Amino acid sequence: MFTLHAYILLLLSSRVPVLVLPPVPKDPSNDLMEWFEGSHYVFNNLKEIMLSAYFERIKKLHEMPSKARDIIWWPFTQHKLVPDGGVMVIDSRCGENFAVFKDQKTEVITPLFDACASWWTQGPDAKMQAELARDMGYTAARFGHVMFPENIHEPALNCAELLLQGVGKGWGSRVFFSDNGSTAIEIALKMAFRKFSVDHGLILDCHEDATNERSAELMALSPDSYIWLRPRWLHIVVKLSSRGCVVLALHRSYHGDTLGAMEAQAPSSYTGFLQQPWYTGRGLFLSPPSVSMYNNKWSISIPEEFQWENKKLENITFASRAEIFHRCRDNSELAPVYSSYISKVLSGFRGSIIQGSGGMHMVDPLFQRILVNECRNRKIPVIFDEVFTGFWRLGVETAVDLIHCEPDIACYGKLMTGGMIPLAATIATDAVFDSFIGDSK
Repeated sequence: MFTLHAYILLLLSSRVPVLVLPPVPKDPSNDLMEWFEGSHYVFNNLKEIMLSAYFERIKKLHEMPSKARDIIWWPFTQHKLVPDGGVMVIDSRCGENFAVFKDQKTEVITPLFDACASWWTQGPDAKMQAELARDMGYTAARFGHVMFPENIHEPALNCAELLLQGVGKGWGSRVFFSDNGSTAIEIALKMAFRKFSVDHGLILDCHEDATNERSAELMALSPDSYIWLRPRWLHIVVKLSSRGCVVLALHRSYHGDTLGAMEAQAPSSYTGFLQQPWYTGRGLFLSPPSVSMYNNKWSISIPEEFQWENKKLENITFASRAEIFHRCRDNSELAPVYSSYISKVLSGFRGSIIQGSGGMHMVDPLFQRILVNECRNRKIPVIFDEVFTGFWRLGVETAVDLIHCEPDIACYGKLMTGGMIPLAATIATDAVFDSFIGDSK
């Protein structure tokens, strides 16, 4: 029969050092010197194990920057510009602080405030981080990885319900899970293109029993006007402009680094030839009016593109941020200017309340609200990219609460998991979901 320490040795010896002390005398009043002497070698072993572990850890911390330079390819980094000593070693995280090893001489772990919330993924305090780790450990142990199509499990169902009760409340009805924000944008674009095509009669169903003459007629159409696709059981005709499907997007916006998401962004350092040689920029890109605060006053900067009216549009100031977001601005003299300008260039829409990469640029909420309404009038699907801004990042749960209009599709990520793992969700209306319903896959 195993004694307790023998069972622990068997269970943990390959991973954790196990030391066994002699039994403590039953009567503590007895002279314990004999017990201490008999335990001396055990405590010496414990000391050696702890010192060895410490020096091994310090050695690894010293080596990590140079090893990382040799094998890691960091995103958004020009490696040639990373100076010697510029690699920070993160030993752990607790709440809003890193524990970092940065002083090679003192060999001390020091706290460092995570000012950008690790690219806006972090939100929980130390207590909630422990709760998240516990719940994730339980879920991982119970499910591991299981395939999702046509299956369901409790964590996914609970998460979808919470999303529809929270950021999707009042408009969303379907949740499509993916692995990161950029992928969520790709999914949203596919949804929007299909919804637009269905609403405008650009997709015609020709079932498999259609005549060969009809197929030949479709294939003979100009490639600039139509793309002919032939899935397994269905002919689909998609009518396009000479440029293909395009979106209306905003300059200085950023929606991810996958190829489709980059195509929906204006030319920038993120989309230039050195970054993506395939990039063409499949959209119309506006310079939107922006909001800023200076000397305790909020002001709206009007781009030159809006200066086509007979009068010069001066920058407009407000006493408080609340005034900028108030619905009464819908009746201001600026509203018809925005509406007229948007009507001339409108083709599609996607954007968020704040553009995050390359600096924070807050777009005038009136401009965004009018843009959404103009899209709605033309049956153009509206996408809110809230990967960065969603889940109370701006003081409200969703941008819907700030600009007072609802999207057809919205993307969420980053703070959705408290920064623990990559996960994203694309939420859509029933009308968007129904545009994909058919008799074949």
